Amino acid sequence: MLEVVENHQHYHPLYQLTEVTEFVILESTGVAVFILNEEIDTRGLHLYDKYWLDENFWWSRYSLWLVKNGDEPLKLYEDHGYIQSYTESELIRNRGYVPELKDIKVEGEGKVIKVTHKVTHLKGEMEEQESELTFHL
Repeated sequence: MLEVVENHQHYHPLYQLTEVTEFVILESTGVAVFILNEEIDTRGLHLYDKYWLDENFWWSRYSLWLVKNGDEPLKLYEDHGYIQSYTESELIRNRGYVPELKDIKVEGEGKVIKVTHKVTHLKGEMEEQESELTFHL
C-alpha cells in the first residue's frame, strides 16, 4: 500500500495529500484491498484564485486496489471527479461531481470484492447516486 501511495503522491502546494481512505487485509490468504484518494489537478494559484475560465477547479480520483501475496498492486477500478467553484459548466450543465468509494467487503477468502460507489452531483441541489460494485477474482 505504501508503494502505491508514494507512486501516486502529487507535489503541488494546493494539492491534498494522497491517502488510503479504507483497507481490508486478510492475513490468512495474503490479500489486501484498499481505496486510494488523490488530488490530480487544480487550476489556480491559491485556494480562492480565479483562473483563465474565471473559476478555480479541482480534480480528484478514487481508486480501488488489490495486492495478493506481495505481488504487484493491481488497480481494479477508478473514478475521477471535479468541482467547479462557482458556476455551472456550459458544456455539461452542472458544477461537477464528487465520486467516493467506501465500505470494502471481501468475501470468499479474497475471491469476491465489493465496494460502495457513491457519486454526488452538484446541480443546484446536490443529487446522490449510490451503487455496489462487485469484482470476482
